[in-house]
Amino acid sequence: MINKITKGKQDEDNLSERAQSASVGAKKVDYRNVVVNKPWGYEYLMFENEHVAIWILHLKKGARTSMHCHPKKKTSLLVLEGQVTTASLCDEFTLQVLESLMIDAGAFHATGTDFDTGSFIMEIETPPEKTDLVRLQDSYGRENKGYEGGEDIVSDLQKYEHHSFHDDVVAERAIIEKAIRRSRVLLHTREDWESLKEEVSMNAYCIVSFLDTALHDENGNIVLDIGDICEGEWLLSEYEKLHPSEDSFTVMTIH
Repeated sequence: MINKITKGKQDEDNLSERAQSASVGAKKVDYRNVVVNKPWGYEYLMFENEHVAIWILHLKKGARTSMHCHPKKKTSLLVLEGQVTTASLCDEFTLQVLESLMIDAGAFHATGTDFDTGSFIMEIETPPEKTDLVRLQDSYGRENKGYEGGEDIVSDLQKYEHHSFHDDVVAERAIIEKAIRRSRVLLHTREDWESLKEEVSMNAYCIVSFLDTALHDENGNIVLDIGDICEGEWLLSEYEKLHPSEDSFTVMTIH
């Protein structure tokens, strides 16, 4: 199931009061092949292009992220292992493996877990602006502070579970697979719309995200934008009505 957190008046009011605390003009950091330690666990960049950044987060049992928002970027959140609870300013969602949320830019949210071994989640951020962050409330005293840096960013990955697509060359119709616990993350490059249908049909119970193209309907309207997520079953049911905006495209499927 894919739920949605939309930006409302309460979000707008809180953001207008704290907009100046967002990390703006920060030095660009290369997050490839590093881990960012957090008080609630750690996170790392798995994939990035000019449109999206895909981050993997590991939350420790009993931990919770800050109540925060990204004023300029939307987020697709997906559980890879465990169970999490994501709260907005007025609602709450409990998510199991392969359940997900789409979060509007500017919508405050916080995610926590009580799963015994912690939880792994994926976040697809569009556009890739890591310092686009405003913290409203935080159990670790980080209100009004920017994104982590300095000694929180480590390049020694031996103590962490870390998977990335940064060094992989993706040829046409090739599929590169990474296993994150019991979930499989597949990266595809396609120049044939029908070939993707064949691939998704083999396992329709999956989540799909297009990383450099939008999907349009017969009238040219955007049905699924870059970085949005959909269920494989939905994609198959709508397949004949849709077409990508680019002839060559990159797509991710999660099983």
